[in-house]
Amino acid sequence: MLNKIKNSADSAVISSHEIQSLNEISHALHLASQFIGAAGKCLIVPEADGSHTSMRWKAGWFIGKSLPSKQRLHVALDTDGMILLLIDEQDEIMSSFDLTSKTYEEGIQWLKVTLEIFAINVDDFKIEMEADIPDHPVRHGGSFPFFPPEDYQTFIKTRNLGSKVMQYFANKYRNASPVETWPHHFDIATHVPLLKEGEETTHAISLGMAIQDAYVDEHYFYITHWKKEGNINYEKLPELPSLGYWNRKDFTGAILKLSDVINHHAKPEDQWLSILTFMEAGITASVKLLGV
Repeated sequence: MLNKIKNSADSAVISSHEIQSLNEISHALHLASQFIGAAGKCLIVPEADGSHTSMRWKAGWFIGKSLPSKQRLHVALDTDGMILLLIDEQDEIMSSFDLTSKTYEEGIQWLKVTLEIFAINVDDFKIEMEADIPDHPVRHGGSFPFFPPEDYQTFIKTRNLGSKVMQYFANKYRNASPVETWPHHFDIATHVPLLKEGEETTHAISLGMAIQDAYVDEHYFYITHWKKEGNINYEKLPELPSLGYWNRKDFTGAILKLSDVINHHAKPEDQWLSILTFMEAGITASVKLLGV
């Protein structure tokens, strides 16, 4: 067996220089995370909310759900590099495969052979890309690109920050879902039911940190809201802190760009406070809009 999970960069201050490379490496790691999502989709009993494909974040690793085997095994991705892993319940590495300069097909073949060693049936294993995952040469037979170590550390620091923020708020709500990353959009998020009728949620908010997408060209924090029935009055949106704003394209939600936080606050404690202030205001505004 190889080493257990190692310590990695914490949520220390992130500089404006560092985030220049964040989009590119996040895109590549998003594609690499599809191995975890596919393992959940193809090998694990489905959950109604799709959480069998989600992954938790732990000290620089994305870790998928427990696989159907005698041992409690998980497909994981070490982001201090781009290393596909098979680990056990104690985070011991059973096998690893560096994806740098490798293709999807090579990664699939390694994973299938490795899982078969542990008597996991991989006959149905495949990777099916969601239509809105951004295009990349890797999707067309290209190799996963090389990144310098400092780029991986920037990603880890950023994801640690997002995880810390989401866990802080998830801990404040008894019914909040586990803080997880979803392979489709690669956001780290928690869902908070606010009102229910029996077992069915009727009003809820979602809190997360997303990567570059069709709405924002970089990492950003968000708060969205939903109710089962009736329209929401958006004629007068509640005020947000100066760095935040309301998205109105396709959905209404409170947005805070990571670069705005970094460019206005050099100290880590000030970055943290700025994000918390925005999140609190966005949650309050969303609850008000829902009429809860």
